[in-house]
Amino acid sequence: MNCTPSSKAIEELGERISEGIKHMVQSLGEEMGKEGRTLEWIEQAVMQALKETGQTLVAGLCELNVERYVAAEIKCACGGRAVYQRKRTGQTKTLFGEVEVKQPYYLCAQCRHGQCPLDKRLEFCAGGVSGGLYELMALMGAEFVFGEAASMLEKLTLVHVS
Repeated sequence: MNCTPSSKAIEELGERISEGIKHMVQSLGEEMGKEGRTLEWIEQAVMQALKETGQTLVAGLCELNVERYVAAEIKCACGGRAVYQRKRTGQTKTLFGEVEVKQPYYLCAQCRHGQCPLDKRLEFCAGGVSGGLYELMALMGAEFVFGEAASMLEKLTLVHVS
């Protein structure tokens, strides 16, 4: 399994982020001439734009960990062999919002257990929340009642949790 990102892939991610930031500056700069653009508006607009940039960066960094050359099969915890099925998209909520990563999915004929090696390596929980978001949710939940905690989390991170 080759998980070392190529320098080309890293460079392409950097260019994608750089282009996104240029677009953000251009877009926010054009908005500044409109009525009602206060410091508070600027802060909120910048936070939203940075959240979106962070979301792209987190997803891109996760994708850099996807094997470039998919193995035909991998070992399964049951002792059997899990066979490559397809690339499967997994989503998880992070401190920057929902990210999607397309990754190899394997299925073991012996125990019928499916697995994505990237999930284990990055502690990526498809359909769940990241470790960073989980920790913040736990801290907020310990300090506030549930509704207040969810509201406070969204105010601070711009990420909605139900």
